[in-house]
Amino acid sequence: MTSQEPIKIIVIGGGTSGLSAATRARRINEHADITIIDVCSYINYRISIIPRYVAGTIKNKEEFMLGGESRIPAVYNIKLISRSEVTKILPEDKKVIIRNIETHTILEKTYDKLIIATGNKYILPKLFSGAANFFKLRNIDDAIEIREYIRKTSARNISIISDNIVSVLLADQFLANGFNVNIISEGTRLVKEFDDEFNLLLIKEMESQGINVYLNSQLEYIKNENDLVTKINIGEKLINTHLIIYLNKIKPNVDLARDAGLVLDDQGNGILVDEKMQTSNRDIFAIGSIATSFSTITKGRERINLYGPAQFQGRVAGTVAAGGLMNYTGILGTKIVKFNNLYVGSTGMDEEEALKSGFTPFSLNIFSGNSDRFVQGSKQLHLKIIVDKITRRVLGAFVAGRDRGVDKKLDVLVTAIYSKLTIDDLINLNLSYIPDISTYKDPINLIGMIGANRLDNISDSVNLNDINKDGAKDYIILDIGNKNEYEYERLSGAISIPLEELRTRYKELEKDKKIYVYGKTGLRSYIAERILKGLGFEKVFNVDGGLLSMKLLSNVIK
Repeated sequence: MTSQEPIKIIVIGGGTSGLSAATRARRINEHADITIIDVCSYINYRISIIPRYVAGTIKNKEEFMLGGESRIPAVYNIKLISRSEVTKILPEDKKVIIRNIETHTILEKTYDKLIIATGNKYILPKLFSGAANFFKLRNIDDAIEIREYIRKTSARNISIISDNIVSVLLADQFLANGFNVNIISEGTRLVKEFDDEFNLLLIKEMESQGINVYLNSQLEYIKNENDLVTKINIGEKLINTHLIIYLNKIKPNVDLARDAGLVLDDQGNGILVDEKMQTSNRDIFAIGSIATSFSTITKGRERINLYGPAQFQGRVAGTVAAGGLMNYTGILGTKIVKFNNLYVGSTGMDEEEALKSGFTPFSLNIFSGNSDRFVQGSKQLHLKIIVDKITRRVLGAFVAGRDRGVDKKLDVLVTAIYSKLTIDDLINLNLSYIPDISTYKDPINLIGMIGANRLDNISDSVNLNDINKDGAKDYIILDIGNKNEYEYERLSGAISIPLEELRTRYKELEKDKKIYVYGKTGLRSYIAERILKGLGFEKVFNVDGGLLSMKLLSNVIK
């Protein structure tokens, strides 16, 4: 699939998606005239490097630039116009107006195909322009500016204003380099893309390492006589700070598209594109965080700000613009973050999104290991999947754990969702096993078995919220852990009958009452549920995920 047509292609934006589009276009069409225009001084760097550079893990920018500026023209024969912005698109004339931001000179350039990859912009507080220690972080130029300020001032107290995954990546690197870090979110979640349970996992890990996390905060910035923000008032708490990195209130930069008359989505936040990443003007493409594309699962409209989808969208747009054929298959929204040695990832939909999309969802939690228990260094893995009751299809997944294994399990579930697999398919996946890398009953297979048992009415599972909402109040909470486990931690109001004693002590339970059974992870309690149902108890429910899934909640007594 190559083309020999001598076509002019202009790419506005040299970030992840723009560079992907330009280099793909060259591989498809050796004779195309390709130009990238970007406001940055530097083009051809991985944006994922920015947190490491800002925090000082990577000392010099030369370590990751590695001749990138010269490599793109030399290897790909792509023209670079840096430190310049496109101020206007003229679709009728197939022309863009370019202004150099240093010399203010104006240039006009024609195109046959135009690819817009302008990324995001910030809605900044009014004080931004007047405070020398208040920074946005959008690209490598911003990162260099922050790094230089830290070098000059020896700033150690860093405040990050954000509710997205970049804040976690930054905090991880700053912590590793000895900084004091505050993360402040005006929202109710640290990372808006993760559900409450997995947000709590991240927050607990951060706080255990000395990171201060503040949610649902109303911010007031307090300057000193030198016009530096030295304190942040978040209500009852006054935070001292040397430097602020602002990653809040990010919006897609669609001003050029709007002015050019391209059709935007209903919210006016993204440029509507089809499966070829073409806009309402067939000669203009939009990619990355500005493009409102579609969900892989529902085919409904969706826009996302992640490196992976941006790169794939660039590949499609570059192929089509250069004369080739390719379709985009949609957004799953797979993401993973690391803090300390904790990894948290997700893909697909959460329960709320699935419900809004017309599915009948339920969730399942399990706790397993990244290797067999007898292997030294084995760590716990937490898996949660979202399943549609009607089709049995897997719709979403969350995975968390330490060290190794999280990425593998997450990627298997990504593949399952992309391929429209059901929980029954998860059971039948013949996954690799040796004790060092997984458990003898793989967590993916196991969560499929649990889900199938639930849908086939072999097991009835509930979560803690279901118990709290139970209006009957005339129920039994049964702890089937051993005596030491029960004395160490238990659910408020629970009675104790260890699993090993259940067959001899079951008569202590009343058959006409609901019985909520839990253990540490939900596996032993499933066995207890089956025992009791086999003995004639009809209203027995297994608490999903067991005590580990409830430990963050207030009614766990320790």
